[in-house]
Parts: sequence; C-alpha cells; structure tokens
Amino acid sequence: MVITKQQALAPVSVVFPALNEEKNVGLALEALLNQDLFPAQVIFVDHNSTDKTREIAQSYASEFVQNGIDFRIVIEKKPGIANARIAACQKVTQPIIASMDTDCRPVSQWVRVIADAFANDQDLDALAGKIIFFDGSWLTKTVSKHGSYAVFYLWMRVVTGFHTLTTANAAFRKAAYLKAGGFNAQIKSINGLDDADLASRIFNGHNIRYEKKMVIYASSRRYHNFFKAIPDTIERFIALIKIVKKYRKKQHKLLTKK
Repeated sequence: MVITKQQALAPVSVVFPALNEEKNVGLALEALLNQDLFPAQVIFVDHNSTDKTREIAQSYASEFVQNGIDFRIVIEKKPGIANARIAACQKVTQPIIASMDTDCRPVSQWVRVIADAFANDQDLDALAGKIIFFDGSWLTKTVSKHGSYAVFYLWMRVVTGFHTLTTANAAFRKAAYLKAGGFNAQIKSINGLDDADLASRIFNGHNIRYEKKMVIYASSRRYHNFFKAIPDTIERFIALIKIVKKYRKKQHKLLTKK
C-alpha cells in the first residue's frame, strides 16, 4: 500500500501506452506512485489490449487520486504506436511531458530530476535519459548500467546531426512538442522510430541533451530473439535514413533562407 504524501506536485504529465501488458502495467504504475516528487498528471493509453491490462491500470486509480494526481486512462483503437502517443499527449495539461514504456521502472527521483532540469534551463526543450536493463544477459545489464545509452546518443548525434530521444525515457516541453507538430501518425511500428522522428523536428542545435540522473530500468526483451532482432534492426536503419534525409533537407532550407 502506498502512503499518501502531502506535497506539491511537479508540473509534469507522464504518458505511456500499452498493448497486452498485464504483467508489467502494475509495476510501472507502482514505480510512479513511489516517486519522491509526484507528477501532477499520469496518462495511460490502452492500445487495443485483449488481456487484463486496462483492468489492472484502473485498479490503481484510487491511489493516484488520493495523492492528488490527475490519473487518466485513454483508449486508443487506431493502429500504430504513434497514434497511442498522440492520444496521450492530446490529454496533457502540464507544461512538461515525460514519456516512458510499460515495461519500464523509473527510479524514485525520476520526476524530480525532470522537473528540476527544465526549471533550471529555460533553453532546454527536451531530455533523453539513462536506460538500464534489468533483465537479459550479464553483459547487457552491465553495459547499460555503465552508460551505453550515453554513447548511443552521442553516436546518433554524430551520424544524424541531431540529438535523438528514446520514448522509453524522455521528456519534452509541451510547447516544443506542439511546435514540432507532435508524433507522426503515419509511423505504425516502433521500428519506424517515432521518437527519433520527433527529436529531429524539435532539435535546433542545442535544446536537447542527455541527463544521466534521469534513470529508468527497462526490459531488454525486444533484443532476446536474435532472428527477430535482425529484421527489426534493418527496418529501423531504413527508417533512420528517411528521418535523416528529411532533417538535412529542412536544415538546408533554413540555411538558404539566411
């Protein structure tokens, strides 16, 4: 049982979608209820689940309400992961949007780190956080613990020209999200890199950064099946090429206008 805390709420809306995540949704919600600074809002999207995902999420509603948190369950039937994220962001009431996945467990300081980062840097529009795998091989867990995502973000910046985001652990200003046009509803699969696509439209050269104190523990389950990982990687690579081409075309237009 979570003890009700009498405290101020962070101006943060946490959003995350789920499809048949009955084994994970309760743990994700418990992690949010164990934050040392609660977000003002939590928006959970049930994306056509056929198991008990929605019922389990609903069972936590009273605990969020008791702590003064605006907890909403949104049902999105349109296919495509981007549509689920769009549905959540349309309900956001706070100036900062924090994104996670249902198989993620944010550490207790997660919301506080996000709120402080944006409060202390008015030029900051988006944050990419540290992801540590809590399952998988010893090597996978160890490498992620020691900052593999920091290296990944740096590598992506060098290769693409912009600082990317990962929706498993990201935060951005609502104003920047709206200005960029939000998630691309045409992207149906996570392999279409809806997060990288959004980052390419938010980034202006200095307004996105990596925050190592913004930590989430996540499952590495998507990488367990080697034979599935190969086509997924190829699909992501093709999607990235398309995103980079659009980004460079946009940058070229901006330079020619000056």
